Amino acid sequence: MEDKEASNSKGTPTKKARRVCHYNVDWESRFVWLNKCDEDNTKGYCKLCKNSFTVAYDGLKAVTHHAEAKKHKECESAAAMSHRMKSFFTPKGSTQSEKVGIAELTEVYHSIKHHISYVAQDCSLKVLKQVINDSDIVKQMTGGRTKCKPSFVSVFNGTCAGRFKE
Repeated sequence: MEDKEASNSKGTPTKKARRVCHYNVDWESRFVWLNKCDEDNTKGYCKLCKNSFTVAYDGLKAVTHHAEAKKHKECESAAAMSHRMKSFFTPKGSTQSEKVGIAELTEVYHSIKHHISYVAQDCSLKVLKQVINDSDIVKQMTGGRTKCKPSFVSVFNGTCAGRFKE
């Protein structure tokens, strides 16, 4: 019995100890969707898939393997096609919001000066959005009777009432 144990210990090589890799912060510059997992420094977290994976044994190879996975590619294409809700709104008080407001009021004033109806003005605004599709200001402009009339009454009636009466 002692002979068998001696031969086993001499015949089979000892297992190599695997090195444990840790998360490298430099990977975040190459992969924008990657974050360090809060729980463990041997794991990475994918912001797109909302999934954590281990980098303990493969390191960078594990990250590239995750990037090539089918699920990750689907999440990546979905993120590229979707837009954030913030892109549809401008924050109040920003210069972009002020420019949009000025453009809307100018359009309303032009419509009223040339006796263009609110419906026709709204239609021309829709055409402008299609023709001038690279302007962020035109994209965010809105019109129609419900917005044009109060805009005119509140702004032009209060500030320009004296000029029109004379």
